[in-house]
Amino acid sequence: MWTGIEIDLALNCKVGAFKDSIFNGISINSKKICKGDLFIPIKGARFDGHNFVYEALKNGAYAALAERPYSKKLENVKKKLIFVDDTYKSLVKLAIFSRKRAKNSIIISITGSSGKTTLKEWLKEVLSNYYNTYANLGNLNNQIGVPLTLANMPLNTNVSVLEVGMNQPGEIARLTKIIKPNIAIITNIGSAHIGNFKTKKDIASEKSQIFKFLTKNDTAIIPKDDEYFKILKKQASKKSGNIFSFGKDKDSEFKIISYQKQQYPVFLINRNKIIVEFQCPDKKWEYNIAVILGVAQLLNLKLSQVAKKVLSLRPLKGRGMLNELTFNKTKFTLIDESYNSNPKSLEDSLNFLSQKQFVKRRKIIVIGDMLELGNRSKIFHQSVIPYLERLKPFSVITVGIFSKVIHDKLNKKISSFHFNSYENVYNKLIELISNHDLIMIKGSNSIELDKVCAELKKKKN
Repeated sequence: MWTGIEIDLALNCKVGAFKDSIFNGISINSKKICKGDLFIPIKGARFDGHNFVYEALKNGAYAALAERPYSKKLENVKKKLIFVDDTYKSLVKLAIFSRKRAKNSIIISITGSSGKTTLKEWLKEVLSNYYNTYANLGNLNNQIGVPLTLANMPLNTNVSVLEVGMNQPGEIARLTKIIKPNIAIITNIGSAHIGNFKTKKDIASEKSQIFKFLTKNDTAIIPKDDEYFKILKKQASKKSGNIFSFGKDKDSEFKIISYQKQQYPVFLINRNKIIVEFQCPDKKWEYNIAVILGVAQLLNLKLSQVAKKVLSLRPLKGRGMLNELTFNKTKFTLIDESYNSNPKSLEDSLNFLSQKQFVKRRKIIVIGDMLELGNRSKIFHQSVIPYLERLKPFSVITVGIFSKVIHDKLNKKISSFHFNSYENVYNKLIELISNHDLIMIKGSNSIELDKVCAELKKKKN
C-alpha cells in the first residue's frame, strides 16, 4: 500500500490531486491490474507500456505514471496521470523507498545457477509459520521483477525472501544495491547463461556480487562443496563478518552428515544434530534443507520444530515432482523436470536416476534443448552423452535444435529418437511406455515439454 505523499517523496515528482490518495499496489500489467493500483508503463524491447495506459485505467487502476513526452498522446486521461522522466527508474525508486521503510524487516536474497526458486519457495513456506513472510511471485527475479516485488512488499512484512536471477554481467550488483539484503545465499555455480560469459569462473564472480552491499553485521551463506567456494568466500569476506557454508564437506557449518537406515537425512547445524524425517526423492534437495535449517538457527528458531515443518515441503511444478500414472492398465512413473534445464541441473537429474531405488527400473529420458549456452552449446549438449551411456536407459528422446547432437552421437545400442519440437513426443512416449517404466522429461522452458507432461498427467490414477 502506498500513499500519495509516499509516491511524491519516493519519486520527487508532483502528484497533484493524488497527494491524499491511497494506492493498493504497484502494477506493470494492464490485464492483471487490481482495483486501486498505480500502473507503471514500462518500455521494453517489444512493447511500450504507455500503449496500455487506457486499458489499465479501464480495468481499475487508480492512476498511472507516464513519461512526459507522452502527455499529448494520453491527453484524454491526463487527470489520471503522474508524469515522470523515466518510468523504469521510477519503479526502481519506489523499490528503494519500500526497502527503506522496511528497515526492521529481515531481507534474504538468493541466487545461484540452479535450485534458487525451490529454495526461495521452501524458505518462505517454512518461515511463514513464524513470521509475516513475503517473496517474489513465481520467477519475478529479473531487472523488472525484483523492483516490482520490493515495491509491493507489505508494510507488516517481517521476513522477505527474494530470488535474484541474471542473464548479463552487472545485473546482480544492480539488483543487490536495491535489495540491500541482511542474509545473502548462493546455491551453487553452474553453466547456466554461460553464453553471456567467458567462463564459469566469471559466472562465480558475477554471482558473488550478491554480497557487494552486505555490512559486517550481515550474513553470507555459500556452498562448501562447490568448486568455486574459495572465490565466493573471498568476495563474501570483503563485506560480511558472518560467513557460513553448507554441504557434505566436513568443515561445513550447515553440514549434511549421512542417511540412516530409514533413508532420512541427518544434519549438523553448527554442532546441533537434526534428523529430518523427510524422504528426499532427489538427494540434491538435502542442500536446500541444510540452508533452511541454517537460516532458522540464525533467526533463533527451535530446530526440532523447524524440522517438522520441513516435512510438508514438496517439489515445485516442473521441478522434479514424481507422478504415478496409468495408461491402458500400464503403470509408470513420470519425473517432471520440464520447467528448465542447464548443464548442472541436467547432470544432477541424470545422477538422480542412477540411485539404487531406480536401478531395476526401465528408463525413458526426454531431453529438450538447454538454451543460453552461446557458442559452447554443442559441447555442453555432447557432455551429457557419457552420463546417458553409464545410465543405459531403454530409450532417449531429444527435442529441439541443439540436443540433436546427443541423438546423433549416442551409442547406437541405446534406442534414440529426435524431434524438432514437442508436438510428436507424447505419441512416441505412449508407443514406448511399458509397465513400471520410469520417464524423466527435462528441457528449457521455451521447448514446451511441460505440454507433454500435462498430457501424460491426464493418465493419473
